[in-house]
Amino acid sequence: MTTRRDADAPLNVAIIGCGKMGLHHARAIQASRGGRLVAVADPATDPTKLASVLPKEVRVFTSAADLLKTVKPDVVHVATPPGTHADLARLCLEHGAHVYVEKPFTLRTAEADAVLDAAGRAGRSVCAGHQLLFEAPARALTASLPLICRVVHVESYFSFRTVRRSHDGRSLMSPIEQLLDILPHPVYTLLAALRSSDPDAVPEITALSVRPEGEVHALLRAGDATGVLVVTLRGRPIESYLRVVGTNGCLRADFVRGALTKLPGPGTSAISRVLNPYREASQILIGSTRGLASRFFKAGKGYPGLGEMVEAFYRSISAQTPSPVSPSAIRETVQICERVGDALRGAERDREERAEFATVGRWAGSEG
Repeated sequence: MTTRRDADAPLNVAIIGCGKMGLHHARAIQASRGGRLVAVADPATDPTKLASVLPKEVRVFTSAADLLKTVKPDVVHVATPPGTHADLARLCLEHGAHVYVEKPFTLRTAEADAVLDAAGRAGRSVCAGHQLLFEAPARALTASLPLICRVVHVESYFSFRTVRRSHDGRSLMSPIEQLLDILPHPVYTLLAALRSSDPDAVPEITALSVRPEGEVHALLRAGDATGVLVVTLRGRPIESYLRVVGTNGCLRADFVRGALTKLPGPGTSAISRVLNPYREASQILIGSTRGLASRFFKAGKGYPGLGEMVEAFYRSISAQTPSPVSPSAIRETVQICERVGDALRGAERDREERAEFATVGRWAGSEG
């Protein structure tokens, strides 16, 4: 997979796109043991300003093509607007680089397939920005799955604060754009849990309801397991959690508080039904205190989960092992997000048509 001569030497890493998220990537790369940041490219930023916030040895380009031709990095992180991801990822692969693509990986399944096919032809590895899987609650949930035996149901819930600008800090975002930007997180965590009991099961949406103001409600099925996806701009308080129900108990990973709640056991006896709320409450109190304390001490030291995921990707390249995010996981996530995105845009068109029809009706009534 790799043509590097010294597998123990750090990988030479470049970033394309140096907005807010790109700078998070820069910090993660600089903190990693497996890579060293050697170059960045961003056509929309003053190179002198970028140079002032990066180490002196990092070369700054305004063109991705110039960076790839001049520096020839081992790995490139693509942290540009989502609509550019597919073309830039293929360009990097054509220049022999492994690629880490920030979420959303691509906006269309056909684009994701084109990138993954290009990676296969080039013999290079691709990773998607699924960093929530590397946060402490998700890792603890994965390790605890044997406690609840076979997974039968998963609930993924995400309510978040509205923002005015995208991760690049430059463009304004509509509610639909905000939803599609954040949507991969609750989707890939949901799919990972659904696949845990049956890796060969193909997830599909069985029912979908959306509101262009900022709501997504979906029912999914993967084999014998069912899933519920809820993403909302309006729901409060701010929450992000994954609840996994098995044949022998349930687990709840809380990504806001950084804690995992475990309730193993069938919970069918009278004593279990009485004690489970107390067990859950004590775990929430202790786990939330530890999780929030950990986040406090790590504040300013990196984007949660990103550093761990970057390190795992670099290790897989050096060891010539599969990427921490499989091609099937990437494709299925894009496929679900594309279906939701199409529904959101369709709902927006319907709303605009109704508003236009109502306006015409009011004018007609006033003239009559």
